[in-house]
Amino acid sequence: MDAGYKTPGIAHLLFQDNLTPIFPYKRPMAKKGFFKKYDYVYDEYYDQYICPNMKTLTYTTTNRDCYREYKSNPHDCMTCSLINNELKRGTTTQIKENNKTRQLYFAKTGQAKYIENRKRCGANSKLVSAVDFINYACKQIIDFNWSPDAIVGFVKPLRTWDKPLVSTKTLYNYIDKGFLPVRNHHLKMKLRLSSKKKRSRKHKKELGKSIDERPSIINNGERFGHWEIDSVIGAKSKDDNALLTLVERKTRYMITVVLDDHTEESVCYAVNRLKSELGQASFSKMFQSITADNG
Repeated sequence: MDAGYKTPGIAHLLFQDNLTPIFPYKRPMAKKGFFKKYDYVYDEYYDQYICPNMKTLTYTTTNRDCYREYKSNPHDCMTCSLINNELKRGTTTQIKENNKTRQLYFAKTGQAKYIENRKRCGANSKLVSAVDFINYACKQIIDFNWSPDAIVGFVKPLRTWDKPLVSTKTLYNYIDKGFLPVRNHHLKMKLRLSSKKKRSRKHKKELGKSIDERPSIINNGERFGHWEIDSVIGAKSKDDNALLTLVERKTRYMITVVLDDHTEESVCYAVNRLKSELGQASFSKMFQSITADNG
C-alpha cells in the first residue's frame, strides 16, 4: 500500500473489514531541532504524551486525516535545554559560492558529536595527579610485601601526607590493567585468596541465539531480508487486542498485524498465516532472519 494511504482512518476501515494492511515505512516528519515521535512516551491513563524533558502534551483536536493532535505549552519548548543542546551539537557553518556563510542543522552531525562527547565521560585517571602516592605504594608492595589495603590504611590518617590518594580498589584496578610495575606475584594475599566461582544455571531457559552472535552484515543494514519483530499492547491486559510489527532493517519497511491477544499462540498464528499467504519459497527469501527480544 502506498505511503499516502497510511492514515489512521484508512487503517481503521481496513481492520473493520478483516483486512491486514501492509504499510511502508514513513520517515518522521519532525521540524528541524524537534524530537521525533518515537522520542515521546504515551500516557494512556491521562491520554497525553510526555516529552524527553518530562513535559506533557495534551490532546487538542482530531484533524481531517483522522490524526489526533497533541500540543505542549509553547513556553516549555522555548526554554527547553534539550532542544537547544541538540541544535548546538548539530549546527554547522557552511560557506556558499559567494563566500557568504550560513548555519545549517544536521541530525547526523549532532549524533556524531554526542557519541564523541560520550567517549570523554567518566572520572579522570589519577595516574598523574596521585603519582607520588602510587610510586610510594609500588615501593612498599615490591620491597616490603605490603598489601594495597595496608598502604591506603597507613597513609590516609597521616597528617603529614597532603598529596592526592587513590582508593584500594583503584590500586587493584591499575595493577590488573598493567599500569603499574606491580604484578600479582607481588600480592601474596591475592594469590592465596580464592576468587568467586561463576555459577552456571543448569536449567537456564534458552530462548534462541543471543543478539551478540548476529552477523555484522545484519547490524549494518546492508542487505534486505533481515527483520525485527515486536508486539505492542495498549492496555495492561493480556486479553485485549495487540499489534504485531515486523520492521525490515535496511528499508525500514513495516508489516503490521492485529492480534487477538498478547500471547505466544497469537504471535505464532500470525507468523504462520503470513507464511501461508506468501508461500514457503517467497517467505524464506523475504525473511532471511527475524530478531526478537526476550518478550
